[in-house]
Amino acid sequence: MVISQSGHEQPPPRRLRQWVDGVSTPSLGALAGALLVVAALFISGALLVTPKVMANRSELFAANSQDEFAFVTAHALKIASAPATGLSVTVIGDSSLREAITSPEVLARLVSLDAGRPIVANLLAAGGLNHFDEVALSDLLRDHLRGVILLEISPNALNWSRPILDTTTLDRLGFKSRTLDHELRMAGVKRPHRVGNYFLDNYQFFAARSSNVTHLFNASCEARQHLIDESGRWSDTKWKREGRKIVGWEQHFGRFEEANLDVYRRMIDRLRRNPALRVGLIETVENPRAQTQWAGFARDRTARARYKADLIRLAESDKVPILGLVEEAELRPDDFIDYIHVYDSGARARFTRVLAHRVANLLAGLPDEKEKSL
Repeated sequence: MVISQSGHEQPPPRRLRQWVDGVSTPSLGALAGALLVVAALFISGALLVTPKVMANRSELFAANSQDEFAFVTAHALKIASAPATGLSVTVIGDSSLREAITSPEVLARLVSLDAGRPIVANLLAAGGLNHFDEVALSDLLRDHLRGVILLEISPNALNWSRPILDTTTLDRLGFKSRTLDHELRMAGVKRPHRVGNYFLDNYQFFAARSSNVTHLFNASCEARQHLIDESGRWSDTKWKREGRKIVGWEQHFGRFEEANLDVYRRMIDRLRRNPALRVGLIETVENPRAQTQWAGFARDRTARARYKADLIRLAESDKVPILGLVEEAELRPDDFIDYIHVYDSGARARFTRVLAHRVANLLAGLPDEKEKSL
């Protein structure tokens, strides 16, 4: 019991309740204090959070081990923080490539064995990563790579329209790209003004992860690659239901494919300004069942035919190799958990082995740094 000033005993629960009421009552002082805390956080972020910090301490900012865009951002910034030295292969794409490749380490080892020289592999893949994200990443990395860079292409990418752009989050990566801003303005999308401070220009990226302050004291968040392994395999019912949804995405294919192809053409042209970089496109890893399952949809048949014709035109006009590896890697429907995600370890090994061989062929004739200096 507590003795009050009047000499009467005051029960602790009442005193606790009074304390809570006092600290939770709105006041000018409390508001000023809260504003000072927010201002201090913003100033600290503007002064302390830099691309170098993001590149080397991504675990401080990632929401969890599945925060793919945080880890892709960190990896890309780390590559861009140093000049290109040895040869590498860099694969940029969405979750279909993330799941199909065994690991960057295995890919690097297989390419090195096939090419007869050491190769580093960079896998910059995240669920939903699109060709506008590829613009930003390739723009950041262009002058910091030597070797091969592969950009994913798919029917979905060539189907992108202004309505899709208007409903898509376009700033999921934690850095800004003037080239991406230019591409989006050409597509009619307004872009915000940049102030020139890394933290402030990317405040949306960091604000989305503002709850991660505990990571400052417990930095145990590590990236995971194969996120689909815990999902269930699609049932026949889901194949039918998802088929109608996916085919519905193709409604704008004929109207916007050329504009999207031009995005790829300009991206390829910019990358080729680095003479030490070989550029290729790699197709989405699609379950063979999708083509037969949805063959009854006339829209899907038309979109697939146009897409294949587009790839042939692009390969011929821009002299760019296009890697479609599903058949070559002998991927079967049972190797997939749904329509684009491989989950069988043996299938991943076959795909990675075929990809490594194709990359080694693209590297042929490209001197490494030591040979160049002789």
